[in-house]
Amino acid sequence: MRVCWASGTSRRSRHCFGPASGWVRSRCGCCSPRPQSRWAPRPPRAASGAGCGCWRWTPPAGTSPTARPTRPPSAAPATPRGHDKSCFPQVRMACLIEVGTHLVLDAEPAGCRTGEVTLVGHLPRSCGRGQLVLADREFLGVPLWRAFTASGADLPWRVPANRILPVDRQVRDGSWLSRIHAQTDRARTAPVIVRVVAHQLNGTGREGEDYRLVTSLLDARRCPARQLAALYQERWEAEAVFAELKTHQRGARIVLSSKTPDGVLQQIWAHLLVHHALHELMVRTAATRGLDADRISFTEALRSTRRSVTVTPGSFPPDLLVRTLVVLQHDLLERLLPHRRLRSQPRVVKRKMSNYRLKRAEHHTWPQPTRTGTRAVRIKRPQPANA
Repeated sequence: MRVCWASGTSRRSRHCFGPASGWVRSRCGCCSPRPQSRWAPRPPRAASGAGCGCWRWTPPAGTSPTARPTRPPSAAPATPRGHDKSCFPQVRMACLIEVGTHLVLDAEPAGCRTGEVTLVGHLPRSCGRGQLVLADREFLGVPLWRAFTASGADLPWRVPANRILPVDRQVRDGSWLSRIHAQTDRARTAPVIVRVVAHQLNGTGREGEDYRLVTSLLDARRCPARQLAALYQERWEAEAVFAELKTHQRGARIVLSSKTPDGVLQQIWAHLLVHHALHELMVRTAATRGLDADRISFTEALRSTRRSVTVTPGSFPPDLLVRTLVVLQHDLLERLLPHRRLRSQPRVVKRKMSNYRLKRAEHHTWPQPTRTGTRAVRIKRPQPANA
């Protein structure tokens, strides 16, 4: 049986989503591939962007794919506007992503009425020692913090602006030790000791904006504050992964074709497996030349793989598959991306009904960054009044 998981733009790939294939997939049901694979092994050493020192950077993040109209049971994907209020039900999914290679290590899909914090609570099962888990401020909570630290992972997470972090002891690098409590700990008898890193990013187009991180790495000699602040900027690579999945691989303005909850989840796992296989190919291709995985184009890998699936008559005998992989690697190395330039964009939108600011004329000439990494970080020491 040969299945072509394309975006539906070619005539040949449209047959994969017809009524006959839908009936066959409904007989298979929905079975998550997570227990069998545990997803990605450690990338090759030549993949220079996969980590820093002894860590792998893995931020949890969420997204909301769109499915076709259906009337699902209570545990199925729902619509954010209430029952029968929207023609496109949505699925909310939390992913654990390796920022250096864009490999999706684990995922947890559910209905859109399930919060991202609830979904992220299932991801510590795929974390362990040697991982540096980066997370945005909405995930900061003592139960979730303890779940990730119990897996052995190290955490630098962003802090909400209204969070009060008392100064228990100052550290030489400008950070300080503090404590956080769970909302259920009214008596404050079970604190969690954290290290706070307050900083600004100079020369990046966002001068004057304050950032605060809390980390489980209490040793300032082993993990300087400036290095942690620079590493946290890599969390935005997760947004590029969602763009690859939802815009390039699935296709813009294309919804999932399944009309049943099990079929929707089945398609989501299929897209994740294809995305994982493509980035595995990209990482191994970059390792042959000792390049950073960012130099390999995802769109080129997607197009070349689609051509190989439609042109090659099959993957057997095995030597034909080996020759196909060699041709794919050769095509990808011929079309390398240039080194990333420094760039910055304002967080504004064109429409008014949004939590972000409205896009105006001054945003068209947004100042571009001139520094990167640790050169842009300026550590802010705690004020004596906060002690």
